[in-house]
Amino acid sequence: MIVKLPPSALPEGAPFRVRAIALSQHPLREVQLQYRVTGGPWLSQPMQPTGRQLFEADLPAEAVGAGGVEYHVLAVDERGATAVAPVGFPEVVYSASALPFTGPATYGPWLHRVWAFAPWVLQDQSDPPAWLRSVVIPAVEYEPCEWQVRLAGQDQAGACAYHLGSIPVPVAVPALELVSWKARDARGNVARGSDVSFAPPPPPAAPEVVQAQVVEPFLVRVSWEGVAPAGFGIHRGETPGFAPTAATLLASWPWKVFDDSTPAPGKTYEYAVVALGEDGTPSEAGRSVRVHVEDAPLPDAPANVRAIGGLGRVTLRWDPTSGPVRGYSVFAVDAGAEKRVSGDLPVPRPEYTVVTESVTPRRYVVRTMDRAKRHGAPSQPVEAAALPVPHDPVFRTDFSSLKAATGQEGRLVGRAVLDDQALDTRQGGWIAYPGEELFQAGAPLTVAMRVNLDRIEGIPVLISFGHWEGPGWWIQLIGGQIRFYLPVQKILDAGALPLGGWHHLAATYDGTTSRLFVDGVEVGHRDVGPVDTRPWPGELRIGMYSDDAAMYQPLGRIDDVTIWRRALPAAEIRALRR
Repeated sequence: MIVKLPPSALPEGAPFRVRAIALSQHPLREVQLQYRVTGGPWLSQPMQPTGRQLFEADLPAEAVGAGGVEYHVLAVDERGATAVAPVGFPEVVYSASALPFTGPATYGPWLHRVWAFAPWVLQDQSDPPAWLRSVVIPAVEYEPCEWQVRLAGQDQAGACAYHLGSIPVPVAVPALELVSWKARDARGNVARGSDVSFAPPPPPAAPEVVQAQVVEPFLVRVSWEGVAPAGFGIHRGETPGFAPTAATLLASWPWKVFDDSTPAPGKTYEYAVVALGEDGTPSEAGRSVRVHVEDAPLPDAPANVRAIGGLGRVTLRWDPTSGPVRGYSVFAVDAGAEKRVSGDLPVPRPEYTVVTESVTPRRYVVRTMDRAKRHGAPSQPVEAAALPVPHDPVFRTDFSSLKAATGQEGRLVGRAVLDDQALDTRQGGWIAYPGEELFQAGAPLTVAMRVNLDRIEGIPVLISFGHWEGPGWWIQLIGGQIRFYLPVQKILDAGALPLGGWHHLAATYDGTTSRLFVDGVEVGHRDVGPVDTRPWPGELRIGMYSDDAAMYQPLGRIDDVTIWRRALPAAEIRALRR
């Protein structure tokens, strides 16, 4: 016998529904709810079946007096056998004290504008919503309730959600007058909130003491004083007294200092700062004096440029250029002509990897880009060639022995075993192989395996050759998806690995895009761009992350692990699955 959720306190003079589950090997003859005002005579009424083995009856309102109520449930089967809840009756009974009760408690309404719902509002929305909200607390927690409101002469109603009632208000309404809010609980009791009148908030005051000064070449620092409920809008124009518009907006900004790193050399600008109200209404603009951005010499050429050929790649490194710069650009020099190979965005660090399958030597130069997006002189040219990428796998094992088919010697750790030509980690453990240059990130990569997991606990790592926020790569199950990690934090989360039975999993990286495949079908891809080429100094692990912890342990079996230094096309991956 189970009684559902007996309460410790009930509203005085209000009925309460008791629910019980009664189980018996023989048909039940009756189920009774027996109750009394504390200290009074016992009364009873039949409980009605409302579902499979579920019975319900109401404690009458008159039974819930100021002294509380006591009750128990009695079930009798066709043989006359009885059972009671709670166990220990009559010495033990369910009891509840009574609380004075006149209806649900209602608080509000309040007018909330865009700031209360900022995560759901588009930044370019010109007509942000406003909301009336009220909190309703019924006597019994999470009891259904509804609200009713008279707004600008119109009646509206709706259901409360987690004690909260909310209705949208057209922002075209200039003012909300005599807003009354009522709430009704499941018993029909009604409570009323206060009548409230709302007026649109006045626009915020204009920012004061707006200053703008060039602090570095092509960097203007703007500062001001003021208060803005929803932040500030920073505008820039070349015409004195220009009107702030979407075309002049540099940024929406919460703080009182803003660095403009995009002015053009030789230009003269005025900056205007507006404060934004809760509903997005702007203030009058506070304005700076006009500031002239002087021209500056082009940045120096990078020094000490080195180029190192690797598997399917050429990595260039150089000394950082002193002074304020936006970044660097890498160019290949073919027949005396430069071709930018590092993309449209500046390279932020003094290092870049060119992914290429060509093994022909090629010349490269590096140029520094200043904040005005101008390139300086080229560096001294360097020449390098990529090493040929093996077409065949650089690692392959079917776990028929500790030694991989490609020659690497494995080492079992913990309770992992090789069983039925598979790595069995159901009792924990993993297998480790010495790290090699052929496994390092940077060049195209494909990792494939077959996996048969019993269950997923924690965030298991199937194969690892790296570490978080460091060099290397790994494949993991996290958040219900498969994660393919490339350095640094170039992450693809996609698809899911089914439990039970063998499934084929593959991850590829072609130098720009990473992809995940389950049973030969692509489940997701992401353009992650070039990755960090710093070498991972650790070992290759199958069945564990580079840090040993129970949450990284896969519980199942892994087989046919293969690594290529090229990105296999989808057709080859489908063929592997077969």
